[in-house]
Amino acid sequence: MQPAVRCCAVVVVLVAWLWGPPPVAAFPRAAPISAIGMAKQVPYPGATVPAKALKAGRRVKSSTAAQLAALGFDELPYVSPLSEEEAHLALERDLLLKVGKHLQVSDYPYEARRWRWTGTVLVEVLVAGNGMVKQVALSRTSGFRVLDVQALEVVRRVVKVFVPVGLRQRDRTVTVPVGFYLQKL
Repeated sequence: MQPAVRCCAVVVVLVAWLWGPPPVAAFPRAAPISAIGMAKQVPYPGATVPAKALKAGRRVKSSTAAQLAALGFDELPYVSPLSEEEAHLALERDLLLKVGKHLQVSDYPYEARRWRWTGTVLVEVLVAGNGMVKQVALSRTSGFRVLDVQALEVVRRVVKVFVPVGLRQRDRTVTVPVGFYLQKL
């Protein structure tokens, strides 16, 4: 069976070689200007290339440089920092992902499963500027004390989260939902 697989791979390579490279028009280019001249232009609306990066002649990986040259750019585009609202949403998303990572099937309390108690607990988390979780408190109850206590325990397992640069000056409060629901098998 292995020789047949090898033959198929050889045929695919042979067909790709015979077919030839894709036409030049398939690669988007901004204009027939040199890549060095394109570096001073704005790569896309809303972005700027910093003069410091242009003067320093910042180096990038060869694969990245080749991809940028194919697109007509010599430098990586400068992306403006996140707004405060976007940074807060990024912090919430990171905390939610880490809580979900720590949540296990065994975290659903036996008593709640036996009595078929379900609900969503909203937990407020105070995150320091360096990303350490300082305080965990109940924001909204699920209606069952057992589920509330377990949700607090799950969130306390998260020790540190990534804080975007714009939010590192002071502590932030983030609300995370923790849901306990039964599924039919």
